[in-house]
Amino acid sequence: MKPDEFELGEVHRWRSEFPILESCTYLISNSLGAMPSATKDNLAAYCDLWETRGVRAWEDIWWDMPARIGEQLAGILGAKGSSVSIHPNVTTAQWVALSSLNTSARRRKIVYSELNFLWESWLKVFTNNISEAIENTEQNKRIDVFLAKNIFD
Repeated sequence: MKPDEFELGEVHRWRSEFPILESCTYLISNSLGAMPSATKDNLAAYCDLWETRGVRAWEDIWWDMPARIGEQLAGILGAKGSSVSIHPNVTTAQWVALSSLNTSARRRKIVYSELNFLWESWLKVFTNNISEAIENTEQNKRIDVFLAKNIFD
């Protein structure tokens, strides 16, 4: 299913899968999201597998689980099957992305903007990106000024 084919009614159908939503508005989606109803059964299945297979569960199921989940999400996002990478947290995901960079090159600056960390934009709190950011509306940085300073050299 492509994102544009996803109907609003489809979203509401999933609401009943999250018991906490019956009693409150739950806005913590960037950390510990609302627990789905199926989680208890899924955790029990995980424990059963760990109990009966031990470390062999990694080979049986767990090792390629991030790739399988990534392919499922790719279908939802309309992306290519193997283009979505799943990691346990943002720190690991950033490390994976950064580890692919060639740090022996002459140009070693990492370029980013205030949109990299959405919570910073929402709270109007920003990391110290004086020498790194090309464009940042809160700090009144523009690409033309960045290029004029020739920071890459």
